[in-house]
Amino acid sequence: MEDSFFATVQYPTHRFTTKTIGEIYNQFKSGEIKILKGQRNYVWKSRQQQKFLETISNNGPIIGPQFNLNEQHIQEIMDGQNRIMTIIKFMDDEIHFQNEYKKKIKYSQMNDNDKRKFKTIPIGYTETINWEQEQCEEHFRNIQEGMSLSKGEILNSDSQNIFCEKIRNVCVLNENFIESKKSDGGMEIDRNRYKHYETIGCLFDMCLTGDFPLKAAQKSIKNKEHYDSININEVELRKLNQVEIEVTLLLNTYKWFIEKIPVLRRGACSAENWLSATDEAHSLRSIYFIYKQKIHENNLNLNMHSIMLKKFTNMIVKTHKTGTPERDHLLNNIKIWAQNDSQKIYEKYLEFYNE
Repeated sequence: MEDSFFATVQYPTHRFTTKTIGEIYNQFKSGEIKILKGQRNYVWKSRQQQKFLETISNNGPIIGPQFNLNEQHIQEIMDGQNRIMTIIKFMDDEIHFQNEYKKKIKYSQMNDNDKRKFKTIPIGYTETINWEQEQCEEHFRNIQEGMSLSKGEILNSDSQNIFCEKIRNVCVLNENFIESKKSDGGMEIDRNRYKHYETIGCLFDMCLTGDFPLKAAQKSIKNKEHYDSININEVELRKLNQVEIEVTLLLNTYKWFIEKIPVLRRGACSAENWLSATDEAHSLRSIYFIYKQKIHENNLNLNMHSIMLKKFTNMIVKTHKTGTPERDHLLNNIKIWAQNDSQKIYEKYLEFYNE
């Protein structure tokens, strides 16, 4: 019925029940409880941890987690990961609790009676039965555990989307380069809340459209929604496979430049009138230049490598050195162009590269 409140296709069954803290801890450690694939990272900070432990200390009600009991009889944490992992971390002495007397308490320091009482506290939770991965992920995105999902978390939460799968593949393959410190030759993209998925997703968009990589998060979500809305045929799959290879080549080429050109690892230094060459905006500009020049597609000989490194170094120095009216004017223009005419950034980079 078109005017019916209830959906035609509904979720499978669920029930409301309880477990004790001790049961949850033991089952998590034994692998009977696991975090659902596609969940966000653990994001609670000290203040949120303390508030939750304070509720337990005050003998307040603990409700809200949601588990899915899958066909392997494993309970997957669909919602409430932060609460459950705070308990696990506390019982493993990874975090402490500051009691009403301002004393820091570790679980291992509690007396046996308090430990028994702590472990027997019941937690009310919802259990779904044999929900499919796609249903669990959809439900998780809807409930969001009181905190809106970041764009990167949305990308991570959908294992059925082919665009998200390709991003995940590249992130896993290039994990060390993506996460390593900039001073060590990495991109140092924050993995918290899957920020790196947004950046890599933006590179996919660049290779798909040829456009300058701006607004990484929005472009990544737009592409995810596009692949949600179409049937993936052989042509679409072949295109994404090719882009996956190209993004990896681009990252490998940029990594090579970083290893060979020290200024690409330099942070800002006001005393030397030097802007950071390591921030995300710069990295995306450099990768776009590599892409437009098709440097990642060429197997250059050693003499060509030497020439290219000198040219690339000059390009970076000219676009990151401040301290004169001309250079300050150029840097202000780059900021403006990034908003409305990014092609001019590429043209200016190319001008310095060819000097």
